[in-house]
Amino acid sequence: MPSRPTVFKWLREHEPFLYRYRVAREEQAESLVDELIHIADTEKDAHVARNRIHARMWHAAKLLPSKYGDVVKHEHSGTVNLVGRLAAARDRVASVQQQRAIAAPVIEAEVLDVREE
Repeated sequence: MPSRPTVFKWLREHEPFLYRYRVAREEQAESLVDELIHIADTEKDAHVARNRIHARMWHAAKLLPSKYGDVVKHEHSGTVNLVGRLAAARDRVASVQQQRAIAAPVIEAEVLDVREE
């Protein structure tokens, strides 16, 4: 059997190998799921059965997330008035800029050259 670094190198360099690897991983996930019923039906200790089932379910979800992974739905309701919010933000920026312009003291001074020659 080749080492893990060799397999990863083959995955990067050989497209047909990558395809066969993906198919094998999908079949592995299916095999893990097939074991769940057998474990539930034959394992005497409920805690052991739960742990074995959970481990296989987790592994199958990692191998084939599109089929066995958790479903995550992102929903948005309501409306957002972007034009109004942008206008309000511009008004706040302009207000802050005006306050800074008014609050900044103006210092008038004469510059003297004090270098010794």
